[in-house]
Amino acid sequence: MNLLIIIILGILSYLLGSIPSGYLIAKIVRKIDIRKLGSNSTGATNTSRVLGFKYGLLALFFDALKGIIIMAILVIFKLDQYYIVNIFDNPTNILAIYGLISVIGHIYPIFLNFKGGKAVATSFGVVLFLTPLLALMGVFILVSIVYITKYVSLASIITGVSIFLVSIFFAIFNVNIMKDMATPGLPLIPIEYAIVYGLMASIIILKHKQNIIRLISGEENKFSIKKWEFTLIFFIFF
Repeated sequence: MNLLIIIILGILSYLLGSIPSGYLIAKIVRKIDIRKLGSNSTGATNTSRVLGFKYGLLALFFDALKGIIIMAILVIFKLDQYYIVNIFDNPTNILAIYGLISVIGHIYPIFLNFKGGKAVATSFGVVLFLTPLLALMGVFILVSIVYITKYVSLASIITGVSIFLVSIFFAIFNVNIMKDMATPGLPLIPIEYAIVYGLMASIIILKHKQNIIRLISGEENKFSIKKWEFTLIFFIFF
């Protein structure tokens, strides 16, 4: 019975991830198909490019939320039997897997012929829920790089890889940077989370393949972020 419910939760995670926030916002606000404008992506960056900063933030919020909902329900209602499972007689935390499935739904949405965003915002939601401190670190890295270089693609790749590297370090070496808040003796980040973060970072890199080619050739589109937008983001998160 538990296995059936886990499968159903996985399907729900994918369907939630498939909801195209940027596409819907563009349809509601301007009655346009955002897939035909800008970078043709339904993600938060293209939404910001096409519709403006505030709508980009709105798309970011809903895309991040998609990665959180199923995990939050399981944790809030203490349904740990659906995310702590025995694999080869070892208790394994699969909570992050639901988030990863939402990320897959975001980039391959069933509602838009499997053509969606580039995984960044929904991945951020997963990290924010599971390891808030790492998410804040990620925001700092991403916004700083965008502000300095104007390249969202470069910032997204570096941020995803940085979060993975820090998480795997914490997990392998049993580092606990929140000793007063976490259970003594346990790592802040389970190895399962670090593995999922590595997979998400890999997905982000693969989805930015064309951006990487343009970065190397010097043809990548720049994303201008104003000082007040930069300040607002830091005010929200810090």
